[in-house]
Amino acid sequence: MTAPILFLLVDAIPWDLAREVWAEGGMPGFREPRPVVSVFPSLTHVAVASLLRGVFDERPPGYEARWYDPTDGRIRGGFSDPESEGPMAHFRARPHGLLGHLGVYFLRGLLAQGQIRWITHRFRREGGPWLGYLAATDGVGHFSGRPGLARAFRDVCAQLRTLREEQARRIGTLPEVVLCSDHGMAFGTLGHLAAKELETRLEAAGFRPGAMGPDGVALVPYGDVGGGVVYAHPERAAQVAEAVASAPGVDVAFGRSPGGALAFGQRGPMTRARLRWRDGLYRYEAETGDPLGYLPVWEALARAGRLADGWVEDEHLFAATWSHAYPDALARVRHGLEDLVEKPAPVLFSMGDDCTYGPALTHAGARLLGGQLGTHGGLSRAQSLGFAACTDAGSDPWPATPALRPEQVLRPWGDRVRAAARPS
Repeated sequence: MTAPILFLLVDAIPWDLAREVWAEGGMPGFREPRPVVSVFPSLTHVAVASLLRGVFDERPPGYEARWYDPTDGRIRGGFSDPESEGPMAHFRARPHGLLGHLGVYFLRGLLAQGQIRWITHRFRREGGPWLGYLAATDGVGHFSGRPGLARAFRDVCAQLRTLREEQARRIGTLPEVVLCSDHGMAFGTLGHLAAKELETRLEAAGFRPGAMGPDGVALVPYGDVGGGVVYAHPERAAQVAEAVASAPGVDVAFGRSPGGALAFGQRGPMTRARLRWRDGLYRYEAETGDPLGYLPVWEALARAGRLADGWVEDEHLFAATWSHAYPDALARVRHGLEDLVEKPAPVLFSMGDDCTYGPALTHAGARLLGGQLGTHGGLSRAQSLGFAACTDAGSDPWPATPALRPEQVLRPWGDRVRAAARPS
């Protein structure tokens, strides 16, 4: 008899928090949590979609529910637009519409408890396989900080323990559980860069916000988060990225260029590096300074004999950088600029861990809730490392892998995940 199986994504749980709960005995029956390097920007919409990409072949139209269509210069989508749902539609217990998403933040604690109880109740009733998404923990992380998020995650794990014990008594076998998160969180006191301020800076640099053509730029701010994108003419992407990198709170910005991208970071004077990629190979060339701090990585790869004319294979670069201050940066930037979404932007940027970016109105709303204590969306280790763990049933599904990319998490259970996503 095949044991019932629950696939559960718990939003915004960092790897270090999951490992802490596991080490204290809060995840009985689970293998040690494995780090999962999120996509970039590490925003929920694309991060959730990337977890499903190992099973389902689809991409969301944009990086979040609102997205820009460069063919006609219009901003489309939104929380009430079914077109923006994309891979999120596979999940049971996900937010629906504007009110559902507001509930994730205004009723975060109660909603998190309600969502895990609803998911476990339906799993008991339906049996497995079952695919669930607990969204409200994202709001807990943003507004209750790490202590609040730790409490919420411990409650989730306790509910899962009770579920497994009850099911074992009822059907004679322990259900399997695959538990994962979509990204990490950076915690602390957060500054803010308003989208209007960035727009004004781009205008001062000679660009035309809201216009199309060679000098046109379009911002699609998604909320009060740790990263963002700019739509611009491909030939001006590098100049736009450099202007963005000069804005207060921006840590590093990337502009698409032939064969790769240019990275800019303001470390006193502006620093610049060229990122190159072809097929499964990558190259990093620090031109003025080292905005990503990857020169020591390249030196270590050279000493290990991993370079060929300065190029390194993808698997070796991932192994060398998954725990870096900017984990797996070259591959994540590549996919963010090329194929993470249907309508990719030619400019991506990451805020520092102590600053967010978004509309002034969203930031004002966040302050009414007491102000944010955590954020995600950026390229940094804190905002990037989620986790994956599974109950100890049989062989390790991720053998000899110190860390995972999102598409690797659910792939070992492909047929069962597809079955779990079907309407009941």
